Amino acid sequence: MSRLAALIVLGLLRTGAAAAQEEPPPAQPAEPTPAPPSESPRYGTFEIGGGALTPTGSDVQTIYGSGVHSAAFHMRGSWLPFERFVDLGLSADLTQMNGERTGLAGGGQSAEGTELTLAPFAATAALRLEVFRDQPLVPYGGAGLAYLIWGERDTFTGANVSGDKYGWTAFGGASVLLDWIEPGRARDLDGWYGINHTYLNLELAETRYDRLGKGVVGLDLSHWEARAAFMFLF
Repeated sequence: MSRLAALIVLGLLRTGAAAAQEEPPPAQPAEPTPAPPSESPRYGTFEIGGGALTPTGSDVQTIYGSGVHSAAFHMRGSWLPFERFVDLGLSADLTQMNGERTGLAGGGQSAEGTELTLAPFAATAALRLEVFRDQPLVPYGGAGLAYLIWGERDTFTGANVSGDKYGWTAFGGASVLLDWIEPGRARDLDGWYGINHTYLNLELAETRYDRLGKGVVGLDLSHWEARAAFMFLF
């Protein structure tokens, strides 16, 4: 009986020694703390929208009306050389209006309808007053060179007259940040497509085709334009 007890004690001692020699399992590395969300780099913008174009030339107002506000399509792309503040862009607009050509007798309006198509282009530089991240309202303003392709068609005879003009343009407005409407989708757009922010641009522009101060030749197709456009910053 004493031998059996001795064997049991010896077995327990061997088991304890073997357990003592086993190395403890390695500690699991702590999960890294997720980095705070950051925006992708900014390279430029693209905007698309429309507005109302109002001619300011007296001869055009005579034919098409002094209070005409013609619906216009607007598109612009830009490059941000410093990611913010400075915006260098190219824009294109398109509008068409209808009126009646002034007759030669008595200065009255004839029954001949006429259709005027304007395609304004501009190369502009703008200053955007964006001073902190996720700024809800970003004022901006700028100016640049303007170029116009125009065409006029007599709707009765089908006769066409066309030409081009150049001058200057100046504009100002504000960009309203829209990311707060769907913050999750806004983050997804940045992660998937690199679109940092989405804005609604509200803008007023004046364009004069006076050959950069040399005076207007022919029809004065200068105009004001009020615009609203969605802008994607990427």
